[in-house]
Amino acid sequence: MLLYGQSVSRIVVLRIDHVTDSTTGISAARMGIRLTDLGFFTRAGRATALMELGAELPPVVLSSCWASTSTQQPPGRKRPATPEPATQRHLADAANDHDTSSSPSGNLTKHRADRLPAVPLAPNDTLTEHAAIRLAGDDIIVCETHGASVFLGNDAMVIIAERGNGLDVSGVSNSRRFHLHGPLVGAVGVRLFGHPPTSPQWSWAGRRDVRPIHLLTRLPAGCLYLGLGKHEQSHHSNGVMISAELTITPELTGDLLDRVRPPTEPDTLPDQTWLANIQASPTTALNQFVEGWVPETDEDLGEFPSSGWTLPEPLTAFYRLARHRPALLGQQNFLRRPEEWKLAHDGLIDFGHENQGGFIWLFDPSDADPVVWIDQDDYGLRPEHERMSGFLLKFAVYETMMNAHYKALSTELEAEHVEIVTARLTPLPWKPWRWPNDSTRFFVAPGMIAEVTDSGHGKFSMWIGAAHRSVLRPLRGLEIPWTRFEG
Repeated sequence: MLLYGQSVSRIVVLRIDHVTDSTTGISAARMGIRLTDLGFFTRAGRATALMELGAELPPVVLSSCWASTSTQQPPGRKRPATPEPATQRHLADAANDHDTSSSPSGNLTKHRADRLPAVPLAPNDTLTEHAAIRLAGDDIIVCETHGASVFLGNDAMVIIAERGNGLDVSGVSNSRRFHLHGPLVGAVGVRLFGHPPTSPQWSWAGRRDVRPIHLLTRLPAGCLYLGLGKHEQSHHSNGVMISAELTITPELTGDLLDRVRPPTEPDTLPDQTWLANIQASPTTALNQFVEGWVPETDEDLGEFPSSGWTLPEPLTAFYRLARHRPALLGQQNFLRRPEEWKLAHDGLIDFGHENQGGFIWLFDPSDADPVVWIDQDDYGLRPEHERMSGFLLKFAVYETMMNAHYKALSTELEAEHVEIVTARLTPLPWKPWRWPNDSTRFFVAPGMIAEVTDSGHGKFSMWIGAAHRSVLRPLRGLEIPWTRFEG
């Protein structure tokens, strides 16, 4: 549970789930300690205090804590290791330069942006956790989220993530991207993106916070410094920020990336048996492809009633697969349920569309495996190269590629770059897809789907979706100028 805590001495506690004294195993809740009585964040059940603790706290708690600003160490606790001299000097300079006058709320001290000290740190530097936290400055607010601890101080934001590879935890996504997985308390969102438009404190004149964001990964030897983060985008649900994406500066080297996000191998990859049926039986190929690439979810879309329309058998089979796979209906482009179809010109049924309305897909309901038409801006009405059964397979392949968890992409590749990559892949036996410009071709390899489109002016775009990060790894050393690469 993530909460706003009240100010306690010099740190605000924002999470307390299962804080337990490391000596006795007695939980804070069982000892009757209130959230505002202590300054713990928890990692793997180990409690660590990050504040000056009041004398009223039970000795059993004090025995496993250290104070963030006090020089006196609690009984039985060793002083944290001394930071490297350069970092220690920086911390001293920060303390001298910092304005410690109280804010009107009494919770946070004022920040003086004109006195931000330079940070003498470089990627690959190792800090003690104490030194890493001190980069945030004074009056720290602590927030724990999935896989990371976030420290908001007067000087900076410090994010310390666990080492790992998970999709649903915070940490390094790729050499340029750091992911925060929430939900995240409002203070984090305000620091990253400013007040949301729904807030009474929002204004057109408001600016984003200019204080730095330090990114680190927790390793056995200490906290490894990655670089600075720049807030790029966030996702919200019911007024709560559930995730945020940060750009890492400078880009991580391959060696550093492997230290904080160790390479792993998948247990299995989607098989390629569907390839043998692409032309002979597209509906069979669709079933085989979906079973391998698109797992069922707990969500049940229910039956897809015909709503008075005649449903071709390929569409009936497609909707049957989509019942527990909502993503199959599209996340980039979309196929609609029969109750949402529209009768368009010449008796054709409008049953799908591009995400921004750039085109619609239509079909003639009188045919068992009808021709699919695309009505696209600037091109008019044209038939797709595959009938409905083949079109639905191509649609599923494209959407799966676009929404894969791991991607490599670029929109400005030379022809030789494309040849280097596609030489390792198997081309699919389809004519080019109509969208966006009659040039889109598809390629596959075990656990990988790629598409290539002629961008004009001698350039090509390439988008690759992978079932596992390791599938992309062989492409890392090909010297391709990717704009996003997660291998």
